[in-house]
Amino acid sequence: MTIEELQQLVKTTEHAPTWRRMTGTDRAILYRVATGTGYRASELRSLTPSSFRLDDDPPSVALRAAASKHRKDDIQPIRSDL
Repeated sequence: MTIEELQQLVKTTEHAPTWRRMTGTDRAILYRVATGTGYRASELRSLTPSSFRLDDDPPSVALRAAASKHRKDDIQPIRSDL
């Protein structure tokens, strides 16, 4: 997928109706987090609000070992605009 295609997907999804109990806005954010972290679907499902360390420098997302493919705690730095 090109950057332009991803941008179009996110833009379109933001205005999409609710699907599988997620609003279009929530799904668009999920797509951004997925591409910004590289986490897999099961890893994304395990994230909670406390997983997001937005005051860190740089901001990061923490993944517990139990949910990680590598079975180790993982701290993924993210871009500040994410």
